[in-house]
Amino acid sequence: MATSLLVMGYEAGHGQPSFDKQFARDWLKANPDNNWTLPQEIVDKTIKKYLQSYKMLTGKELD
Repeated sequence: MATSLLVMGYEAGHGQPSFDKQFARDWLKANPDNNWTLPQEIVDKTIKKYLQSYKMLTGKELD
């Protein structure tokens, strides 16, 4: 299941679907004056990514 979802998102020469927190690192780097505090939108996106990854790996929802 996880493999087929990853393959569907593959496109040669383009950025691939990411299941890490690089976008949070990118936001922190782009906003150096934020005192290392992420906005709730980025926190929520991080949670969503980890829940999506968990479901892809286990086939189950995490409550």
